Amino acid sequence: MIIQRALQLALVGSLGVFSVSCASRTSTYFSPIQNPSIYSFPAGFQFGSATSAPQIEKTANSDWDQFVRDTYKNRAFGFIEPGRAKPRNIRKLGDYPENTALERTAHQRLYSQDFEAAHKMGQNAYRFSVSWDVLFPSAAMKEPSPEGIAYYRKLIQEMKKQGLTPWLTLFHFSTPQWFWNEVNGKRGWERDDAVALFNQYVQAVVKEFFNDVDYWVTLNEPNTYIFSSYMEGVFPPFEARKDVSRAALVIENLMKCHAEAYRIIHATDAVKGRTNWVGMAHHTRAFEPMNTYSPVDRLVASITQASFVDAFVDASLTGHFKIPLSSVDFTLPGLRGSEDYIGLNYYGRYYVRAPLLKPLAFEVLMHDPASPASIVNDVGWEHYPQGLTQLLVKTHKKHHKPIYILEHGTADANLNDERRQESITTHLAEILYSIHEKKIDVRGYFHWSLMDNFEWTEGFEAKFGLYSVDFKDSKNYTRTPRKSVETYKSIIDKKTVPLDLWEKACSRYPKIL
Repeated sequence: MIIQRALQLALVGSLGVFSVSCASRTSTYFSPIQNPSIYSFPAGFQFGSATSAPQIEKTANSDWDQFVRDTYKNRAFGFIEPGRAKPRNIRKLGDYPENTALERTAHQRLYSQDFEAAHKMGQNAYRFSVSWDVLFPSAAMKEPSPEGIAYYRKLIQEMKKQGLTPWLTLFHFSTPQWFWNEVNGKRGWERDDAVALFNQYVQAVVKEFFNDVDYWVTLNEPNTYIFSSYMEGVFPPFEARKDVSRAALVIENLMKCHAEAYRIIHATDAVKGRTNWVGMAHHTRAFEPMNTYSPVDRLVASITQASFVDAFVDASLTGHFKIPLSSVDFTLPGLRGSEDYIGLNYYGRYYVRAPLLKPLAFEVLMHDPASPASIVNDVGWEHYPQGLTQLLVKTHKKHHKPIYILEHGTADANLNDERRQESITTHLAEILYSIHEKKIDVRGYFHWSLMDNFEWTEGFEAKFGLYSVDFKDSKNYTRTPRKSVETYKSIIDKKTVPLDLWEKACSRYPKIL
């Protein structure tokens, strides 16, 4: 798993000195919600969906497109199991023509259709990303590509035409391929000019689009990117380093990029005469011990939570970044207070299991195979609605800022996607409960994703879309609504979670209720 190697060295000789309280495993799946329909979502609540450029549109000069081309060249289509990648492989990508994989979902041709679908669902917001390589396809460019600017301008105008508030993400895992050219022995985020190059890109985006965008996401899931790209080596640049300390410069430069982007964006406030909202999208999980009676399971689960989630979410509190039990420990000017809201991506619960006498041999499991009441999606992730409320309470107590759920969803390929319907219903019920009973300022929910897309090393096999996409039809990429479209629309229209939807969703957990 993506966090295992990163923590192994840190655990050596350290189990007795870690200062956080030990995690425990909960036996319920929901907060004490009897009838969520007695609550209403507040006025102005943003209901949206989320996407990213490298997953839905052609980005011909990116590191990920180079990865796709290399995958076909090397016939690297293997995988360990759904949800677990084999380095330098993309799952079953050979089942599709190469031009299909490079075009992704053909969103660059079909965006009007996609935004109309979101509008008809009742959505009023849309999270997307701008691709750095589309604006700066070559290293020598000092100004962005006019064609790239024109494309994203049309995209934003069409969003607004359909009543969708744009949420613009600057970095969503993908970079220009030229960024990895070696300079003074360094590549990518470790180059001496990495932050300056990212700033050039950010300044171009802000200059061109600041009149139409009020909500900004600087970095998407920097923790996932670090561990997938530099620890497990399944994302470009395919590094497999022994411990997270050896990726310290990458982490520091990404945090610098965030802080600089925050400064650059807010410099436009006076010009716009209104306020930008700037933050990050943080990948979060509930890490719980497989066995609560095991002190080692509990301790390792706590360390995992602190290292993989809390270190990144809390960095803007004090401006100090520290991963426990590692040498990643630094303070950055401009980092403190650099999030106007807290953006959370939430995807459920993982379990940690560690042998009592060999804690370094710990495992991170995506679900408990011995729990028959669990709902598990197509890539092995367990649904855990109550964990969202726990996350919201914890985040509110620390940050006291508005919170947006910038991603939440599940992989369910069925057109009658009962697991996705249950997931949307129960998690929006937890949000209602958190707003009204816990008094937490949650202002929006973005479903991942509007349509099936290119799910990184899962290729086209993990179906996260409200709309199914026919990737075998490389001309039309036909979109077909899943049953969850009706579910989400009903909740949006009624501004609450209807009782019938809630009772149906709960009935999928007969041994819990």
